[in-house]
Amino acid sequence: MSTPSRRRIVLVGDVGASRTLHVGDEAMAETAIAQLRRRLDAELTLLSRAPADTRDRYGVESIERIGFAGLDHEQVMARHARVLALLAGDDDALPADDPARGVIAAIEGADGVLITGGGNITTLYAEHLAERAAVGAIAARHGVPLVIGGQSLGPHFDEGDASLVAELLDRAALAAAREPGSFALARGLAPRAAVVETGDDAALLDPADEPDAAVARRHGLEPGAFVAVSFSPASGTIGYRALLDDLRSLVASIAAATGVTVVLLRHEGAIDPALTLADDAIAQSLKGIVGVRSMRVRDARTTAALTRAAALCVTSRYHGAVFALAGSVPCVALWPEHYSQQKMRGLLEHHGLGTWSAPLTAIGTGHAARLVAAAWAERSAIAAHLERARPAAVGHATGWWDAVAAVLDGREPALPGPFVAPPELAVAAPLRDELSRLAALTLLVEQSGASPEPDAVDWHARVRELEASTSWRVTAPLRALAARIRRR
Repeated sequence: MSTPSRRRIVLVGDVGASRTLHVGDEAMAETAIAQLRRRLDAELTLLSRAPADTRDRYGVESIERIGFAGLDHEQVMARHARVLALLAGDDDALPADDPARGVIAAIEGADGVLITGGGNITTLYAEHLAERAAVGAIAARHGVPLVIGGQSLGPHFDEGDASLVAELLDRAALAAAREPGSFALARGLAPRAAVVETGDDAALLDPADEPDAAVARRHGLEPGAFVAVSFSPASGTIGYRALLDDLRSLVASIAAATGVTVVLLRHEGAIDPALTLADDAIAQSLKGIVGVRSMRVRDARTTAALTRAAALCVTSRYHGAVFALAGSVPCVALWPEHYSQQKMRGLLEHHGLGTWSAPLTAIGTGHAARLVAAAWAERSAIAAHLERARPAAVGHATGWWDAVAAVLDGREPALPGPFVAPPELAVAAPLRDELSRLAALTLLVEQSGASPEPDAVDWHARVRELEASTSWRVTAPLRALAARIRRR
C-alpha cells in the first residue's frame, strides 16, 4: 500500500531578518507555521527577504520573494504587470534569473498557498499589496487553493489598487479580516468572497520553551510588577522630533505614577548592536529616565512572553497590543494615523476595550497620561474582563485554523461563526469624551495634508524631512495648542 505524499504549502509573509528584525511580522508567520504543523503533514516553503535566516529560524524551506521592495508605487505596479505578463507566457517579460520565476515555480508545484496575516493590503505598503496580488494570480493560474490569513485592509486605496484587492479576495478559497473595519471593507470590495472576521494570527503565538513568568525572571523582571511599553517610529501628524520628546515625557510619567519598572520592548531593531534602526532610536531617547530600562530587539516568542508577563502594556505597536490582550494584560493603544487607528481600535474592540485607545497627539495634551493612569487604577478589573473573554476568542481562532488546514488539505472547511466581542468595558467619562474629540481633531489634521510616514531607517534624516514638509506646517496649530497645555 503506497504512502500518501506530503502536502506542499507555500507561505507568504513579510519576514527575513538580515539587518533588522520585525517582531510582529515574524510572529504572524511563526504562528502560521506552528498551527499548520499541528494539523497537516506538509512541506512548507516561506517566501522571505532573507531566506537563509528564515530557514534557520523556523526549519522550513525558504526562497526569495517576488521582489517589489524599494520601488515607488508606479514602479511596483509596472513590475506587477511584468510578472503577470510572464505568467501569461511572455518569457521576455523578466530576466532569466528574476526571483519571480522561482516563486511561480514553487506555487505551480504546491498543493496550497497561505498568505499569512498582516497590515499589508493597503496602498500605503504598495510593495506588499502587489506581492500578495501577484501570488493570488499565480495560484489562480495553476489552480492552487489560496487562503489569506487575518489581514487589515485599507483604510484607503489609490485608484486601481481597490480592484486588485477585490480580485485577490475573490480568488481566495478562504480569507480573514482581523478587525471590524477591514471586515466591512472586504465585504464591500468583494461581496461574494468567503471572508471571515477573525483576530490577528499572532494571538495564538505559542509560549516560549518555559512559562512567561520564567522568561521574565530570566530577563531580571518580576512577573506582574512592571509595565511593558513598545513604540513605533511612525509619528503621524506630530513630527518625529516631537514624538521622541513626547514619548520621553509619557514614559517618565508612567514610571513615576506606577512606581514599578517600565521596560521598552523593541518590536523592530537592528540585529547588529553597532547599528541604530527603527525602535533603537526611541530607546536612545529614553535613556536616563529613572525606573526605565530598554532591551535590544528579541525574537517574537520572547517579546510576546515578556509582554504577557507585564502588569500593563502601553504601545503604539500593533503587536504590542496583540501580545498583551492575548495574555489578559490591560493595554493602552496609541495610534499615529488613520491606518493604525483602524487596526488598533479594532483590535481593542474585539476585546471589549475599544475606548482604551487614543491618538499620539494625546501625549502632548496630557490625555495619554490620564488614560494610562486610569488603566493602571483599573488594571485588576480589565485583566479579569480579558480573562473571561479569552476562551471564546481562542475557540474562534482555533476554528479558523481548522478551516485553513482543511482548505490546504483539499477538504471542505467548517467555517467558524461570526466573531462576537465581549461587552464593552469603557473608559469613564469625561475622559472618554475628551479622547473622542481629540481623535476626531487628529484625523481632520491628517486629512488636511499630513500623511503617515514610512518605516524610519535614518531617523536624523527623517527629522529634517519632516520639518521641511507640508505636514509640519499644517500641524503647527495643533503642536502650539499642545505646547500651551503642557505649560499649564
